Amino acid sequence: MPRSPVESSSLDTSERSSSLPSLDSSDIADSEHDEDNDQHMASPASDDDAPSGPAIYPAWTPPEELQREHHFALKRQSFQTVLVRQLCAEYLDRVFKSTMPIRQAAARLREFWRKHENDPTDHMLESVGGFLPPEQKTELEGLVAALCTRLAEEIPPNDVAWIYSQDPGQLPSRALLCQAMQRAIYASLRTAMGDDSAKLVAEKSTALADNTFYRPALRLLWPLLTNERRFYIQRWLFKYQTGTSAAPSSSSAAQMD
Repeated sequence: MPRSPVESSSLDTSERSSSLPSLDSSDIADSEHDEDNDQHMASPASDDDAPSGPAIYPAWTPPEELQREHHFALKRQSFQTVLVRQLCAEYLDRVFKSTMPIRQAAARLREFWRKHENDPTDHMLESVGGFLPPEQKTELEGLVAALCTRLAEEIPPNDVAWIYSQDPGQLPSRALLCQAMQRAIYASLRTAMGDDSAKLVAEKSTALADNTFYRPALRLLWPLLTNERRFYIQRWLFKYQTGTSAAPSSSSAAQMD
């Protein structure tokens, strides 16, 4: 009896099945285990595995220096706030006196400060600006911004060390030193701010800092000086302290312009 022909589809399937390796559950588990090992071996070392270098500790600062810096930071903030208030008052006084009699202007100014004496700097600028012509408002805002930027600058450590190394007993009179600083500040600022604004800042800042002369005042005003004017002040004082020149006079201070 003739045999029935074998279906080609079943033969192909059987042959394909026999040509492929079989994978049971243990093979899958081994494969996953090997994959995990490969991933573990390929993963980068963690930060904990990195070798640690020698510990770095901040430089030790004497307690008296920390206290000095703390007090100076408070003094600088107060100095800047009061100086800005004085500049605002000057601009407000000018505009009031230009638009009304002197007595009425003085009364308006007193009324303004009663209402705004505790305003933060930005609020005060906004309040004062409401009374000023647009060009003066812009001028005042630019002046205050430039001034605050300068006062916030940290001066070089060697300049700080030089300032605190000065012996008040070997410095010129306070009035004369204040005058010299005023002239130096004016000369430093007049190119950037203009003559009128530079003169105003120089007068107000030195008069305000005069309450803290000598060394704290020098440090408060130092950021307002260019490097050239700082050198002039240092040289001027050195000559006085070493006796290589006569005591500074008003005329010698004026020569720094």
